[in-house]
Amino acid sequence: MTFWNNPSRRSAAISILFSYFVLMVATETMFFLVMDC
Repeated sequence: MTFWNNPSRRSAAISILFSYFVLMVATETMFFLVMDC
């Protein structure tokens, strides 16, 4: 478990997951707005 013991790798993984989550939410919001029109 040396991967999670490295703080830089852990912060990088968290930032990647957070950006992916924001991208998914933005895509779903845009899709909902387009379908609503």
